[in-house]
Amino acid sequence: MSFTGLLTPGILALLTALVSFITLTLIPIPMIRELAITASIGVGYKIVTNLIMLPLAASWCRFPPSYAQKVLRNRNKRANLLRPLAKLARPWSAIVVVLVAAAVFVAAVHGSQGRVIGTLQAGAPELRADSRFNLDAVSIASGFDIGLDWLSVVIEAPPDSCSNPAVGVFDDTLVNRLRGVPGVVSITSYSSMLRAYNSGYNEGNPKMSVIPIDPVNYGALTAEIARVRGYVNNDCSMSAVHVFLADHKATTINGVIAAVKDFESSHVTPGLRIRLAAGNAGILAAVNDEVEHSELPMLLNVYGAIVILVFVVYRDLRAVLACCLPLTLGTYIGYWFMKEFEIGLTVATLPVMVLATGIGVDYAFYIYNRLSHHLADGESTESAVTHSILEVGVATIFTAITLAIGVATWSFSSLKFQADMGKLLAFMFIVNLVMAMTVLPALVVVLERVWPRKKAMRASSAFTH
Repeated sequence: MSFTGLLTPGILALLTALVSFITLTLIPIPMIRELAITASIGVGYKIVTNLIMLPLAASWCRFPPSYAQKVLRNRNKRANLLRPLAKLARPWSAIVVVLVAAAVFVAAVHGSQGRVIGTLQAGAPELRADSRFNLDAVSIASGFDIGLDWLSVVIEAPPDSCSNPAVGVFDDTLVNRLRGVPGVVSITSYSSMLRAYNSGYNEGNPKMSVIPIDPVNYGALTAEIARVRGYVNNDCSMSAVHVFLADHKATTINGVIAAVKDFESSHVTPGLRIRLAAGNAGILAAVNDEVEHSELPMLLNVYGAIVILVFVVYRDLRAVLACCLPLTLGTYIGYWFMKEFEIGLTVATLPVMVLATGIGVDYAFYIYNRLSHHLADGESTESAVTHSILEVGVATIFTAITLAIGVATWSFSSLKFQADMGKLLAFMFIVNLVMAMTVLPALVVVLERVWPRKKAMRASSAFTH
């Protein structure tokens, strides 16, 4: 009875977790793919251990009647603590809960606006702000005319452009545009080298610190600069602008990237093209861009899998709405939490949000599975919700708290990204628990009144019969 009663929600829970991790492999970032593959293997083994090995091991245990009675008494005592929560099954209480949930959803959507994609602190994002390395990084950027983070912009020109002063002028105009961008500490570039060489070959005259417009003089200086690596290649088809930044916060990098794109759109020059971007800040910008574009498809894939699995098992759109709407509310509350606590969406927190969605729906499965059985037995909606909460509410709370405490210990890590993952995961586990214990029962009651059933509900039987 225990096996058949838990098989449906157990398989649903593990399959949604498995799908959550598999979808992460679609992101072309090796770190996330390796995490997804490892976690998928772990979840696959969980299907074997939890649903096959555990029942087999339990079948060999022998329990005296006194033990069973003791367990039953303790379960009833704990269940009685949830009776006030079961009052949410009353029609008017359910309506109030749904209205409050709708208001919280609107507030969460509004509060989550402006979330930052990327890191929000100076220095290495893997370390805390008070680490030795990050303190030194801030000190160097503020005390010297250089930063530890840089972004390289490449100017692409036709081959054999070494005698074309238009390239240097374009490069120099871009440099002047970027100097006033917040977060830019200093800039070194092909055009700055042209200025320095031109002045140096003219006795250091400051008036000669300009881009020469004579093709012969320009070509001679370029030939000298090409001997120094990192500024221009041999045929002058590529030249570089190296922008040193005060930090690699997402806001800093995004500001520089936006300024470069704005310059390119307003200074269209035939034959010249800007390529973005190299340097460690350029790599971070590319990663942030990939994370931003991957977030919505990943969540849609997970939600799509949840919708399909729930509908296949229960054959009822009410079940889909009851399981998914509280989960959606929990997701946006998580986004709000990220913004308020300055946790950016990165390669570390994106898997967390996907994982929290795939695991957070488990609590809904536990409750709705019992609910479907009680409704199939002909009980009223209020009675079915009450019995479901009393029967599996304690186990659901115990599961969520166990998970939350486990990952909350990460918040004490000296690694900043691990601490952020721990705080976010623990918060999401508790939020999804609250949604499943309050909003889901209220939604079931409201949906049954707004959308009455024409025939009796049947118990889920996809995996049990």
